[in-house]
Amino acid sequence: MKNHIPTFDKFLNEAAASPSERAAALRAAEESKRQAVKATMQKLKDDPEKSDIHKAKLDVLNAKMTLFNLNKKLAAVIASHK
Repeated sequence: MKNHIPTFDKFLNEAAASPSERAAALRAAEESKRQAVKATMQKLKDDPEKSDIHKAKLDVLNAKMTLFNLNKKLAAVIASHK
């Protein structure tokens, strides 16, 4: 049975054709995740009544950043073994 779910690289870089465009898309994705973390931290400071919600969002964002970093490391390892 074929797996129709796109890989992380294909999902992130659907429209990117060249390696430089893919690298730019990766940098943009990483920066957007960092900005989301900063925004959520600011919301946590500004709105302490909803701190549980903001902490949960931070946990999700940190998990996404961890996954993003692991995928980058995996890609580097795969590239070094080719």
